[in-house]
Amino acid sequence: MAWRIGETDPFHEEVGYWLRDLEEQQALRCFIVSRGVAVNGGAAEPTATTFTLLAEAGSDTYSRPCGTS
Repeated sequence: MAWRIGETDPFHEEVGYWLRDLEEQQALRCFIVSRGVAVNGGAAEPTATTFTLLAEAGSDTYSRPCGTS
C-alpha cells in the first residue's frame, strides 16, 4: 500500500503472489491493482536464492496483453 504524505487513505494497493517454475527456470510476480492485472517475469536458475526483475520499455519479453499470442 502507498499513501500520500499527510493522508490516511492509501492511493495505491495491490494483491499479488510469486510463482516459481523450476523446470522452465522462470520466476513470475503476478499482481492485481484496481486498473488491471500484471505479470512481471524473468529467468532464474533452479538453485538461485536471489534474482532481479527488470522492466525495459519496448521489450518483446512478457509484453503481450492477455489473450494475445
